[in-house]
Amino acid sequence: MSKPEIIGRRASDKRKAERQQRRRRGHTLFQKAFKFSQRCDADVILVFRLRNEGETYIFNSNDRVSILE
Repeated sequence: MSKPEIIGRRASDKRKAERQQRRRRGHTLFQKAFKFSQRCDADVILVFRLRNEGETYIFNSNDRVSILE
């Protein structure tokens, strides 16, 4: 039996997979922040910014607390 041929990934597939992974990690981070605020009765403010795109994501468990005070 011969070895199966390994087919390399295309560059576009790799970029798409990286974006999906980054999106999933961000979603998981927000879920954990929400669960922590619920279970520990804590005010949680989470801010992260993607360096390459410059996108900013904000999670605030308490709407009464302003981030820009």
